[in-house]
Amino acid sequence: MSLLKKTTLVEEILLKLSQVSTIPNEGFLAGGAVANILLNMKWEDNYPINDLDIFVESEQNKEVFTPLRTGSLIISSEYNGFGMSYDHGSNYRILDVTRDGMLNWIYISKVRDRENIKNYQYILKGFDFNCCQVGIDLANNQLYYTPEFEVFMETKQLEITAIYTPAHTAIRLFKKIKELQCYCDIDKCMELLSQPLIYKTQAQLSPRHFGFYFSHKYTDMYREYYPQLKPFFKMIRFFDHKKKLWETREQCMNITEVEDKEHAANWLDPTRSIPEELLEKWASYNDIMWTLTPIKHTIPNKEISHILEGVNYNPLTFINSYKIIKGKMKKSLIKKAKLVMENGNFTKTIGLIYPEFYNCDFTISHIKVLEEEMDRNNFIQLFIIKFGLNLQESINFCINLQQIFNKEGEWITPILNRVLDECNPIIKPTYEKMVEFIYREKEKMGKPLIKPLDLSNIKLPSHITIKEIVCECDLNWAGTKLKNCLNDPAQKYTEKIKDGKSRVFIIMSNKSYSAIEFHPQDHLIYKEIQLLSSCNKKPSLYHRIIGDILINELNMQILKDGYEKKIKYYNDIILLNNGLLQTVPDEKTDKNDVSYNIGRQNDPIIFGMPEEVEEDEPLIWADVPEIEIDEEEEDIEVELEEPVRTTLGDLGALRELRDQINQQRAIEIDEEETNRDIDTLFT
Repeated sequence: MSLLKKTTLVEEILLKLSQVSTIPNEGFLAGGAVANILLNMKWEDNYPINDLDIFVESEQNKEVFTPLRTGSLIISSEYNGFGMSYDHGSNYRILDVTRDGMLNWIYISKVRDRENIKNYQYILKGFDFNCCQVGIDLANNQLYYTPEFEVFMETKQLEITAIYTPAHTAIRLFKKIKELQCYCDIDKCMELLSQPLIYKTQAQLSPRHFGFYFSHKYTDMYREYYPQLKPFFKMIRFFDHKKKLWETREQCMNITEVEDKEHAANWLDPTRSIPEELLEKWASYNDIMWTLTPIKHTIPNKEISHILEGVNYNPLTFINSYKIIKGKMKKSLIKKAKLVMENGNFTKTIGLIYPEFYNCDFTISHIKVLEEEMDRNNFIQLFIIKFGLNLQESINFCINLQQIFNKEGEWITPILNRVLDECNPIIKPTYEKMVEFIYREKEKMGKPLIKPLDLSNIKLPSHITIKEIVCECDLNWAGTKLKNCLNDPAQKYTEKIKDGKSRVFIIMSNKSYSAIEFHPQDHLIYKEIQLLSSCNKKPSLYHRIIGDILINELNMQILKDGYEKKIKYYNDIILLNNGLLQTVPDEKTDKNDVSYNIGRQNDPIIFGMPEEVEEDEPLIWADVPEIEIDEEEEDIEVELEEPVRTTLGDLGALRELRDQINQQRAIEIDEEETNRDIDTLFT
């Protein structure tokens, strides 16, 4: 049985390490200490325990510039397409390191999507040597290791597994060889580590991914292993390296062309000169930081450069391309990998991110078919990575997608994107599963966000269709069909339509499609916001005319509806006043107060005074809200001492007045009979 499968292994490791230091009950104990105990158990030799590295996820929001390490790369969706990026569910930075006796507490940034990471495997993938990729979760005493470490345990062949800090790794390589007495193809390792340190290459790299500079600890180590490092690298001060890198970057960018490089204009030109404040900053780090520059491997490797052509340069793509050209994988996979690298574009990117992609049987024709499908629907690339599909499975995935498109139409693409994005990666996207997901999502997204407007009165030629967007399914279809941002969640069209802030219509004719957006205004008309054709292009004159017909028809309909509602409103008031005539006595006015202003709205006793009315401003009925008469409404008890405050034509106030009169009359007439008579009148 393999040593790594032994059930009591973790207990034995911790027992041995407890003789060196007290073992805490939390954190991730990983690296040389655990690895060297295992090597001792495997090979029965003496391997040193220098310290115990314990990784702890930190909540502190500290700005650091250490390289961003990751367990894997992903294809990320961007506004203008898809690009390669780090998997946010498995990346981290080293924030701080503190020493407590033999314990090195290494604080790392908390993974953004930690709930999907069930173990600390992602930390091991950030280690630079295969001999270190092992650790123990001290919270549950679970052992974790990589396949590369498993191979090292059997062969003692040292390999580079990450190049986030190439200068550090180059120095540490000779330290590891000495301590572990292991095998190593030094020249190949030095060639790989030289690649990101070549000025021409380094000028193109992101500092987010690499760390190039080291301080006194590694300076001392460099001097210790200088005889071994001398053929491959020389140490250079921070200032000198920065100055040379600036010049190289300027040459790569071709900012200016000067025939005579020694001419005074060459260094007086402000676009070429290094700013003085930058030079001062560099000088302040000059005796604190250093790096390595290659001596032997000074030209970028042509094969690696060829593979990475058109691909992001980062530590993982460097390593994976290196494994292909140097045969650092199964021999059966090398030929397949090269076939994909030489004949693919999208497939090449997938292969560099996910090497298992080409671990199946395929031909060049399969690569071409898949390239065509991904060129037509580039989201396919994203889901091949997510679900871990190999090339054969990817072909079947594309066939299933085409069947769905044939059945549902291309408008289903955004919905399909959404359900696949939310789906657990363990559940493979078979045809049956995707159809099931789509059905559930369509049912949810097909619910109307708003009541559609009546377009039946609009008369247009038979080849013209106008469709209002009233649900999320419509939005997805329209955004896909017109290739615009209608289905972009960031634009919030779902919320705008649901809240009645926007009305969107799609105009379809034989030659083109366009979308027109209206916003309702306070004075009950629609105002056009935009009319655009596919890809946000200007619409044809033909569609411009259709849009004008549409908005004028809608506004005319609003005017008609508003007129009919006003007529009904006025009729309700007349009906209510007629009812009041039957209950209010015709009395003399001899004892009434004198009023010098004609108009009943100024009578404070019966109607109260109008609120917030400017002097000489006429009272109008236009802003009075529509109120439906409730024929079965119960009488409301109102104190006569508290006059009703209202304006002319306020139907609610008239109701309250009616109730007051009813209470007064109840003193003289039987209350039940009076109420019955009034109810009969209003019915």
